[in-house]
Amino acid sequence: MASEIEFHLDNLKISNQLDQKVRDHYEEWKRGHHDIKNAFVSLKQLSGKKSVHEYEAKIVLYHTPDNIVAGHRSSAIPEALHGAIQAIERQLRETRSAFRDRRRKAEIQFKESQ
Repeated sequence: MASEIEFHLDNLKISNQLDQKVRDHYEEWKRGHHDIKNAFVSLKQLSGKKSVHEYEAKIVLYHTPDNIVAGHRSSAIPEALHGAIQAIERQLRETRSAFRDRRRKAEIQFKESQ
């Protein structure tokens, strides 16, 4: 199954290994779930005197019911992407956990009402 990921690299280059790492994480997030439709990955070099050697990676997961967005800044491209991936994973775990909790509560309330 092809990854539905759009990359915007702002004239920057990433290695094939780093590209594959992002795609592997995306496939892992989707495995066994139907709540992710596709993703957008943005990578840019920040400008300004204090941030000349700083990169920002942002990832958007088009997720049902709400999209998930995370970003990370670092002095190196791989670390910026890794930080954004970690932030997305944390938010995805929290979102899925909250959904499971709401579903369990609704099932308990339904059983009690019968």
